[in-house]
Amino acid sequence: MSPFNSKFRQEIEEAKAKLPLPELCKRLGVELVGNKGHVPWREDKKPSLSVFRPSKSLGNQWKWKDWGRNEGGDEIDFLVKFHSIPKSEAIREFKSLAGGGR
Repeated sequence: MSPFNSKFRQEIEEAKAKLPLPELCKRLGVELVGNKGHVPWREDKKPSLSVFRPSKSLGNQWKWKDWGRNEGGDEIDFLVKFHSIPKSEAIREFKSLAGGGR
């Protein structure tokens, strides 16, 4: 892995530690009750969004899953779906929201 990739990954991990997925959802106006909520990017009659930690051994890593569409991912993937934007733009926005600049 090149030093650039290593630094880039480190910046993203630091942003995830500063702004974990449940807090990102809150900032975006996505209401979670416990770890469940309604998917904001489509009609969702019953809560089909779950936010969870896949393993305590993974530290601060959070994931989301839309059980109705069998889609999921991390904080950046959530922004991609939420705003319908490219991943590169979602990364910039996430870093900015987490206080890490662009």
